Parts: sequence; structure tokens; C-alpha cells
Amino acid sequence: MKRKKSSSKKESIIYSKLSHEEFIDIKRNIWEIQASLLGMIKKIREYKELRKQELLFKINLRKKYQDINDSINKIIKDSPKTKAIKEIEAKHKEKMNKSPKINRSQIGLSIEAELAEIQKKLEDMNKNNF
Repeated sequence: MKRKKSSSKKESIIYSKLSHEEFIDIKRNIWEIQASLLGMIKKIREYKELRKQELLFKINLRKKYQDINDSINKIIKDSPKTKAIKEIEAKHKEKMNKSPKINRSQIGLSIEAELAEIQKKLEDMNKNNF
């Protein structure tokens, strides 16, 4: 190994002697790395393009769904209401009114009650063990 000092820089530069075979292997490895990196870049670009297409398809699908939903609602609104339809709607409303509506405060109270019950059971177990 030879060392050469640069007059403009105070760093020492280290040189290494390579055999011709080592040089060719290193050069081949560098080219293989470059080729694989370019392949990755190509795949990333393809992925981005496919992702854009997917998002456009989703947007179009959502628009079509909304249009269909609006059309169905318009047809239902414009169609005449027979006795059978009114009876079905009334039964549906009854079912909805009968089903218990759970709000967060009730859930919190039931959890607190269950916790209190479990704590009471644990206290009873501790008393029985001692």
C-alpha cells in the first residue's frame, strides 16, 4: 500500500493495489447492484402508477354507487305507497323502536356495576381464605 499526501488537504489518501480479477469482480458487482437498483426503481414507478389507477377506480366506483343510491331513493320516493308497503314500513318502525338503544353512559354504568361485583367477589374470596 502506498500513501500519498495531498498538499491542499491535510487528509491522507490510501491506495490499494488490486489484481485484475478482483477489479473485474468488483466492477461486475457494481453493475449488478446498479441493475438491481434500476429494477427496483422501475417496480416502484409501476406500483405508483397502479396505485393511482386503483384510487381512480375507487373514486369512480363511489360516484357510481352514489348515483345508483340516489336513483333508488328517487324511485322509492316517486312510487305510490300501497297498504302492504305502509304495513311493512310500520312493522319496521316498530322493530326499530322495540330494539334497545344503547348509549355510552349505560355502557359505562354496566361496566362499573360489573367491576363492583367482581371486586365484591374478590373480597369475599380473600375473606374466606384467611
